[in-house]
Amino acid sequence: MITSHIFAFCSASPQADPNLTLSIESFPNNVGVSTKHAASRFVESAVHAQRPGSSRFRLSDQDSSATRVTATGPLFKNGGNEQITMTLAIRILGEPGRDNAVYVTVDSGQSILRLLFDCGSGCLEQLPVSDIQEIDAALFSHFHMDHISGFDALLRHNFNRTAQPLRLFGPCDAQQVLEHRLRGFTWNLVDDMTGRVEITSIGRNESSRVTRFTKEAFAHAHDRHPAVFDGCVLETDEAVVEAIVLDHGCPCLGYRVTEHERVNVDSESLRQTALPPGPWLAQLKDGSVPDETEIDVANSRYVVGELRRKLLQTTAGSRLAYLTDFRSEGDALSELIEFVEGVDVLVCESNFGNADRELAIRSRHLVSDEVARLAESAGVGRLILFHLSDRYSHDEWFSQLRDVRRIFPNSHYPKEWDALFDGG
Repeated sequence: MITSHIFAFCSASPQADPNLTLSIESFPNNVGVSTKHAASRFVESAVHAQRPGSSRFRLSDQDSSATRVTATGPLFKNGGNEQITMTLAIRILGEPGRDNAVYVTVDSGQSILRLLFDCGSGCLEQLPVSDIQEIDAALFSHFHMDHISGFDALLRHNFNRTAQPLRLFGPCDAQQVLEHRLRGFTWNLVDDMTGRVEITSIGRNESSRVTRFTKEAFAHAHDRHPAVFDGCVLETDEAVVEAIVLDHGCPCLGYRVTEHERVNVDSESLRQTALPPGPWLAQLKDGSVPDETEIDVANSRYVVGELRRKLLQTTAGSRLAYLTDFRSEGDALSELIEFVEGVDVLVCESNFGNADRELAIRSRHLVSDEVARLAESAGVGRLILFHLSDRYSHDEWFSQLRDVRRIFPNSHYPKEWDALFDGG
């Protein structure tokens, strides 16, 4: 979940119950010490912010740090700690004024979905090889050089994946462009390899997916699956990814990631029932168990549906939108506002300053004020600006941020750039 909106559920006040502990885990591993310190601040501020007697507290606002918080204590015994939050984490790859990519993970507590949005030159060098090899899908906005120049690194670490295919998504020319990228090497030692790559091209009203095999040097397209495009790009156990077609002088895709609803046990309600925690709680959260099922708890029989109504809380998942290299006006702008409406975090390009509006219009980009008004009109929670242009100086980048904040105050450059922008 976006850390600015994390809610954790505990069995008792951390101050009042010495047996209750809160542990923090940095995720992904490469984020390092700064994230661990941020997580410590989350827990510390949460403890101070908790209302006496309340079983729910709000973690302090930090910019999408990748952190998981786990509660352990009397309520969470029987050998299992309760995973108390799902985490949607965002990491901006690449430097300001250079190629960028966005690495997103969604942690359900049971599994992790890893997504890469665009793949500029050198961006993957900031990730461990193990993370690159576990990327579930690469989603391209379009195929201008600065958005795909890092593709060879992605392919190098994933051309022979066996557990699952490397899934690639992009606009209507995706199959043509990515076929050339895949076949741009000599593949003479792959006869026994079982890897495969799935390529899905997305148009305004239709999509098409093909599979190419490593052992064939990716020369042949198999299993063509044309379909009516309904907006959904990918659905997994962790999240749903949707896309919208934008205009950059060529088709360009914007993306939205929505976590599935989270179902958690309300610790206060459980305490009021006087029932002991145990494996039976997992049955309540398991949607495959029918409501009418009877289970044994503390030597008594209970109906699952009745316990669910008393003990479970459902929380909407967090949402992230990714937009870059586009210009929207009129009906297209209205459609885009609806697409990103209410997302927790909008990651959006900030390529042109207000003074260069005519140039932005010719190259199909937004200027600072237009990015800010988009965020304001859509009512997003937080705006993260990236994909800066090197035509501007460092001071001019600051000026662009100030222009955006005049309209939408909760706007920031990525935390990964804090050293350059002094926390801006």
